[in-house]
Amino acid sequence: MRFMSTIPGSEPFVLQSGPIAILMIHGFTGSPLSVKPWAHALHENGYTVSVPQLPGHGSTWEEMNTTTWRDWYAEVHRNFLALREKHERVFVAGF
Repeated sequence: MRFMSTIPGSEPFVLQSGPIAILMIHGFTGSPLSVKPWAHALHENGYTVSVPQLPGHGSTWEEMNTTTWRDWYAEVHRNFLALREKHERVFVAGF
């Protein structure tokens, strides 16, 4: 399930770097924009950082209202597995 962002800068992003990855999760009703400075600081210190956009977030309340925690969890899990395939270690951080 993918949704279109309506908040400028709220798109998901990946900052490639070293063998250790950090999966950063934004908070409820937030978007990747809310953790962008933190993600860039970690990347500058040699970490690969992946920041997905949780379904329904970064858009309208109507879109968010069509999703549940199961959708959000599935997106986090999918991103975690993708990072684990390519990195020595994966840490999870966020709100």
